[in-house]
Amino acid sequence: LAIHLPDDRTLLAGDVVVNHTLPAVRDGDVVQWLGVLARLRALGAATLVPGHGEVGDAATLDDMVDCLEALLAGAGALAADPEAPALAIPERFRAWGGAQRWPELVGLVASRKASAPLGASAR
Repeated sequence: LAIHLPDDRTLLAGDVVVNHTLPAVRDGDVVQWLGVLARLRALGAATLVPGHGEVGDAATLDDMVDCLEALLAGAGALAADPEAPALAIPERFRAWGGAQRWPELVGLVASRKASAPLGASAR
């Protein structure tokens, strides 16, 4: 659930967006999540209230997209070579909340990709 307040140029994004905290990807489809973020970005909000973390701005959405794309890239590398260094957290996310969970999150995304193509469960 996200609430857009166009007159205030504010987006209450809920858990679809977290600010400088690694997202919970256990039950989500990362590809679809990226599509949702693209639609939220198109709203043009200047202020973003995330589900976790400090109030942010449009750059908060960009950070979230970058994080999810990095998780997908790590999952792809892990699937191609289980010995690959895909589980190493990229430098820019090391100071984020939950950074120690990066290997687990990459593994979850990789296992979801292996069991069902991400993005295939369009609603």
